[in-house]
Amino acid sequence: MPGVSGHCCVRLAVHTRRAKVVPGRARARSRFFSPTTHHPPTSLPLSPFIPSLAAGVRARAAADPAFAYKLAVECGLDAAIILCVNGAARGWDAGRMGREAEFVLSQVAVSLLNDFALVYLLAPTGPAGAAAAAAVAAASPAGKGVPAALAAWMAALPAHALQRGPYPLPARAACLVARAAQYGCVGFTMGVTGSALVAGLAAAREAADPEWAPPPTRQSVVGTGAGWAYFMATSSNVRYNLVNAAEEALYSAAAAGRVSGLVPRAGSVALRLANNVAGARGWMATARALRLEQPRPSRAERAAAERRMGGGKGGAAVTAGWGWRRRGGGAVAA
Repeated sequence: MPGVSGHCCVRLAVHTRRAKVVPGRARARSRFFSPTTHHPPTSLPLSPFIPSLAAGVRARAAADPAFAYKLAVECGLDAAIILCVNGAARGWDAGRMGREAEFVLSQVAVSLLNDFALVYLLAPTGPAGAAAAAAVAAASPAGKGVPAALAAWMAALPAHALQRGPYPLPARAACLVARAAQYGCVGFTMGVTGSALVAGLAAAREAADPEWAPPPTRQSVVGTGAGWAYFMATSSNVRYNLVNAAEEALYSAAAAGRVSGLVPRAGSVALRLANNVAGARGWMATARALRLEQPRPSRAERAAAERRMGGGKGGAAVTAGWGWRRRGGGAVAA
């Protein structure tokens, strides 16, 4: 508030004149409290990202009135599938689900973030939305030179490879490649985050509860991230481009009056449900092919290894090794 700060500065100046102050300290204080001194405001590292994301969401909602519905369908279906998989893995034991709720909730949270990125990246923005997003990116501290040119190039591409419009074949191919790069980055981030969360929760629960049985398998954090990057850049990229093209055809038919308005909404549910099931099966096959899951050593095996080392420094080294392996693990239905 300007009035309050000005009053405080006046009182401080009067107090400084009356008091006997060391000259060096007085000069330092006068420089610090001087009304002409400029103190740049602090900004969060994510501050340029937040307005860009908000502008992107608004542009997508304006260009596609069904954007929020598609996002809700994708997130709702994925959350339901995850809960069913976790329930089946725990024998539909509600008590066990409650005791291990942190594992289920962490997996749901990571999956919902992933779903948001999947829907967001392929949603159309329209000319005004693309221009606004490019302007926000260019206005950010990092949006100069190459980043600004890249943002402008991305804004000229179709939202998905099969989007209707006068897009030449090279632009559609470039869109598929660009979305593969984006999906790969999202997949690596979410794969690392999810596997690290599960591994950390499992290690903490195992240390706190000697009776708790950890997941029978473990996964490498970086290996899981790399596997998800590959899977999303290839399988997910192609499947979601096809889903968006089919949805665009259905909603265009409804807008032209050729079908009822309920058809595209029901079609979104059917398409995204089939896509989620196909994606889950595809990921399981990919994880087996890449051998991402490895048997987790039991407590008895770790204790036996420590006894063989004879305790002391060697036992501590073995314990540290097992701890590192635990932190690198994870399981889908943990």
